[in-house]
Parts: sequence; structure tokens; C-alpha cells
Amino acid sequence: LDNQASISLAKAAGLTLFGKWDVISPDSTD
Repeated sequence: LDNQASISLAKAAGLTLFGKWDVISPDSTD
């Protein structure tokens, strides 16, 4: 359960971070 919860949180946090970075990355790079 701990592992699954950790992975779930990591994936959720990763998606959120990626989503935010996705919007900032193109703007900064471009």
C-alpha cells in the first residue's frame, strides 16, 4: 500500500509539475 500510494502521489505530482512546466517550457525555450 505504501509503495502504491507513493507511486500514485509521485505520478499525480509529476503530472501536475509536467503540466505547469509544459506551459512554461515552450514559452521560455521559444
